[in-house]
Amino acid sequence: MGKLGREEVKELRNGSINYILNDLKSKKMFLHYLKIAWRNLLKYKTQSIISILGLAIGFTAFAFTMSWIRYERGYDKHIPDADRIYRVFVKDSTQIGGVSQYSPNALASYLKDNYPEIEAATGVYPYKTDWNLKNKAFLSQCRFVKTDTSFFHVFYPEIKILYPGIIEKEYNILSLNTANKLGLGPQHTGQRIDSLNIHLLDIVPDKPTHSNVPFDVIYLQKFNPEYDMAWGYSSSYTYIRIKEGVNVTSLENKLADISVSRDYTGEKMYTLKYQCKLVPLEKLRTIHPDTEVSIQYHHLRLFAIVALLVIFCAFFNYLMLFINKIKIRNRGLALQKVNGASNFQLLAMLFCEFISLLVVALIVGLVLSELLYPSFVKFSMIEVPKSFFLRDVLLFGLSILLLSLFFAFVPISYFMKRSIQENLLPEIQRSGGVKDRFTLITISY
Repeated sequence: MGKLGREEVKELRNGSINYILNDLKSKKMFLHYLKIAWRNLLKYKTQSIISILGLAIGFTAFAFTMSWIRYERGYDKHIPDADRIYRVFVKDSTQIGGVSQYSPNALASYLKDNYPEIEAATGVYPYKTDWNLKNKAFLSQCRFVKTDTSFFHVFYPEIKILYPGIIEKEYNILSLNTANKLGLGPQHTGQRIDSLNIHLLDIVPDKPTHSNVPFDVIYLQKFNPEYDMAWGYSSSYTYIRIKEGVNVTSLENKLADISVSRDYTGEKMYTLKYQCKLVPLEKLRTIHPDTEVSIQYHHLRLFAIVALLVIFCAFFNYLMLFINKIKIRNRGLALQKVNGASNFQLLAMLFCEFISLLVVALIVGLVLSELLYPSFVKFSMIEVPKSFFLRDVLLFGLSILLLSLFFAFVPISYFMKRSIQENLLPEIQRSGGVKDRFTLITISY
């Protein structure tokens, strides 16, 4: 490659200098726009404060509520084929929600044996309590699931457990994290741990606790047919996994009226009737939550709508005030136009001011969110890392900013051009006039 000539070097040098000068000019103009924006915010400080507070409060309320909704809707999303798992409720008009939380102990095995559409069925009873192991170990608020041998077949079929033919004694299946806390490993499976007074059947991988059936310990009780196969005892939640391609509506119609014939002391037959309702596992938390919730799901949706209305009203109020300020400043805008400012430069100046207030409002909203976060977590009982909430806050803030710019562009640009035109082109007599590209001449009679 040949050397550059003197003229070429000079041309490149001049181009670089022009680029730097233009860059500096752009930065100076941007700083100038920011100064104008700050000055106007202070000039109309009452309106600015009202708009900032309205947008910040609405944004904070909306971010909290939408994070809560996303958390509630996220239950059991990690379970494979969760759309094939259903909770079976027994209808009871005397209970809240029209269903009984607990179902008969015999229901799970009855459904599996009598309905070929059902791949597996299990009865579970989840609870949380402290676990004291002969004063050798203590686990605070350990998640237990009292269940049967079909639990993993329903929820985690990829986990294979080798069960005894008959559960003749109590067994424990531990999550990997719980086993590590107790100092247990694969070499201890299938043995009785005398120091802890447990029979360790197996150790399984950890599963997310954001679930309707979270577990640290799976507890298998000694099989008792008089209790476990009884229709008169209701002490568990019944879950089923249906086979692929099954018509759920048809199955639910079949389960809407179940008749079970039983004998009474070997002499007299009687019939038990049950009306069952299926609820998808993915919707269970939002329809029939098992644990205590501070606010019902449908109330959360109403709060989100109210917060969105607050944001909309605050934004609309700010937009109208901003348009009125454009009308008030019409002479100044027209003067800048006459002095050589382009429409793009004027729009950039106005939008810099418009965005400044939105950014301030979002910053105030972020500060409010940070201050209220501990109270929000305590009230909502959400068990997630802070990053779960921060991601939503940043996403909602960016969305509000972009949508505000999108909806404000047309009215701001329209009223800016109209205000300039009204000052540069006053009302004229149309009866006789000649107008060219540069001048406007009125001929009076």
